[in-house]
Amino acid sequence: MSDRNDTIRLSDFQVSGSAASGTLFSVTPQKLRVTSGIEVDDPDAFEFDFPICHVKVKRKNKDIPLPKYSKDGDAGFDLAAAESGVIEPKETKLVGTGLYVAVPKGFYLAVVPRSGISLKTSFWVRNSPGTVDPGFRGEVCIVAHNSGDEPHEYASGDRLAQGIILPVYRANFIEVEELDETERGEGGYGSTGVASV
Repeated sequence: MSDRNDTIRLSDFQVSGSAASGTLFSVTPQKLRVTSGIEVDDPDAFEFDFPICHVKVKRKNKDIPLPKYSKDGDAGFDLAAAESGVIEPKETKLVGTGLYVAVPKGFYLAVVPRSGISLKTSFWVRNSPGTVDPGFRGEVCIVAHNSGDEPHEYASGDRLAQGIILPVYRANFIEVEELDETERGEGGYGSTGVASV
């Protein structure tokens, strides 16, 4: 596989996980290790497909576009308003996307702001990241807030937020009498200050 035009696909290997759950891999400066243990010299010489997580989607109506990524390699896909509306100054409201999803177990959908609209307007996603659990079957909505002094109008189809599919660990909580000691201890909430150290 020395040809720089070769493409290595995760599906070519016997790896842990499945197509539905995706497969994670990491890159180091010299080598790329797939979770199967296969190593490839010079990772820049190869192109790798993204791990895939299959998400079933239902639309409220066919006028609502299916989620899509704007550019190849983007982490987030656009979430748009299903209907036009107005958010009054200092108001928080649910903005429906008209989308219903079935996220597979082991993952969740995070609803997060888009950088452009957050920078240029008073609109922001108040509970960022909003969490859509695998068992949720309701409409995906954006908890939208207008922090400004003027009404914020939006039209049907306006891309107000973005969604990111992320893996999640299930915690096993173990009760103990004492926790191990660390250098930081109970310091928090600004205890380290803001100046450069």
